[in-house]
Amino acid sequence: MAKPVEQFTPPAEPVAAALPGSATLAVPKGQAQVTQETVKITEPDLQAAYKENPKPPYPKAAFRVGAEGTVEIAVEINPDGTVAAVKLAQSSGNEWLDQSALDTVKGWRFRSARKDGVLSNSVVRVPITYRLRAAR
Repeated sequence: MAKPVEQFTPPAEPVAAALPGSATLAVPKGQAQVTQETVKITEPDLQAAYKENPKPPYPKAAFRVGAEGTVEIAVEINPDGTVAAVKLAQSSGNEWLDQSALDTVKGWRFRSARKDGVLSNSVVRVPITYRLRAAR
């Protein structure tokens, strides 16, 4: 039986193409692949975006059972770019994947949104995809 390895699957349409801070995480072979994007849901002059943040780990238990899915996290961002709150907006269908994404995003930092030149609170949705594929 082939051992699962990661595969990056880009979204059909870039959800955050207009955001300079959206990111796709590349990982070395043999590790799980995780992608992330910032999705705009408020209307500031300058949308909040990612800074340098760690990728969520692929939980070992989820990896062993071949769990895959996309978790969507609603993130409330303070004017200083820290995370005020995170909430599960859409489950991947796997509790391990959901919890890994929530725990990781809590510690992220963002570039703050601006409205009329003033830093402001904002809410963004962050989809994180966990995907495996069979080795070739």
